[in-house]
Amino acid sequence: DQVLPGYGYYGYGQVPPGYDYYGHGQVPLGFGQVPPGCDQVLPGYGYYGYGQRGKFKDGRWQHQYWQNKQQFGIYTHVMTFDKKTKTLYGRGTDNVGDFTLSGRFDPSQGYIHMVQKYIINSGNSKLNMGHVCIYELHWMNTSKSFDGEIFGIANGRKQPSGYFQMWHE
Repeated sequence: DQVLPGYGYYGYGQVPPGYDYYGHGQVPLGFGQVPPGCDQVLPGYGYYGYGQRGKFKDGRWQHQYWQNKQQFGIYTHVMTFDKKTKTLYGRGTDNVGDFTLSGRFDPSQGYIHMVQKYIINSGNSKLNMGHVCIYELHWMNTSKSFDGEIFGIANGRKQPSGYFQMWHE
């Protein structure tokens, strides 16, 4: 059976695409449709990867990076994603030293723009200058990780300096 506009659906057949269970027309996001490229929606969770199995999960993340054809890591950091403001913050430690993280994310694009600021006088005194690294990361469905470029600031300009990958534990 098909549901006609204005007629309810009470389990007697198929609901046509674009109609809700009561035949009222388009189903708004948040009521059963999963946008393309997004994770399955679990009861009580939102879209664009905010749920338990989503991309933007609070908690412990692991990361590794490559610079000058050399791999560094695996290291651990913690991150929190503010879904209302689409901002993130966190902290961690790697071979350079302790650092803080801040940035923004775009759930619909699976994108993170993140700034890492090293805390001076922590970690390796030869490598840690209290400098900043910038990350432009994209969600990779195959590896379930955010991957992308690392940029440093040299002579006041953003310069590519490596490749970065992070994934939730």
